[in-house]
Amino acid sequence: MFHLSPLLNILYKLTRNAGKNILRDFSEIERLQSSIKDSQGYVDKSLRNLNKNIEENLSKIKKDVQTINIYEQSLQTCWLVLPVDSEINFSRGIPEFMISIAYKENNKITDCIFYNPTNDEAFFFGNGVGGSKNDFKLRVSEKKKINDSLISINYNNVPNDELKILERLQNMLKKEEINSRVNNSLFYEFSLLTEGKIDALVFYDSNENTKEIFSFILKETGGFFIERLCDKENLYLASNKYIGKLIKEMIEK
Repeated sequence: MFHLSPLLNILYKLTRNAGKNILRDFSEIERLQSSIKDSQGYVDKSLRNLNKNIEENLSKIKKDVQTINIYEQSLQTCWLVLPVDSEINFSRGIPEFMISIAYKENNKITDCIFYNPTNDEAFFFGNGVGGSKNDFKLRVSEKKKINDSLISINYNNVPNDELKILERLQNMLKKEEINSRVNNSLFYEFSLLTEGKIDALVFYDSNENTKEIFSFILKETGGFFIERLCDKENLYLASNKYIGKLIKEMIEK
C-alpha cells in the first residue's frame, strides 16, 4: 500500500474536483464532434476555466508560491502546472489526456500528480517514496527482449533533424517487427511507462521543466533516462533499464 503525503492528498482532492468540471465539458465536446458546430470556442473556454480553478486552489495551499505553466520558465520554488495534455485529444473527444501538477522547492521536484478525469485514474509520485496509481505501487516494466516490448514515439513539435531520427527509428522497429505506437499526449504516455504498459518512450521536448519532472518520476519508479539521444540536445529516451539500452544501440549505430 502506498501512503500519500499530506501534500499529495491535497493535490488529489484538487485535481479530482477540477476534473469533475472538465469531464462535464469533455462530454459536451464529444457530442459536438458529430455535429457541424465549431467546438474550438467551447474548448478554449473550458481550458481557461480549468486553469483558473487550479491556480486559485493552489494559491490556497501555499499562499506565497507562484503557479507556473510547465512550458514557461520556472522559479526555485513554484507549482508547475499543465492543465491539459494533450489539448488535441481533449478537443477531439479522445480520452487520453492528463491534468498534471508538480511541486518544486529549492530547485527540486518533491511531489507530482497526473490525473485523467475520464477514467478517474491518478498517478502519484513523492520524493523518496516512489509512485502509485490509486493504491498500487508503480514500477516500470522488466521486459528484457526488445521483440517483446512496446515502444511509444511522440512526434509533437519536433524539428526537422530530430523528426528524421524518430522516423528512422519507427522504420527500424517496423522492419524488425517490434511493436510501436504513436501518441499525442506526452504525459499520458509517460504514465503508461511508469506502470509498465509500454516499455520505452522516445520524445522531443525543449522544455527544462518536463525533463526535471520526468527525471524525478523515473528515479522513483526504477526507470532509465537518456538525454541527448543521437547527440541531439532535446531528444530523450525514457524506458526500463533493459529496453532503453537496446534502443539506444539500435538508433545510434
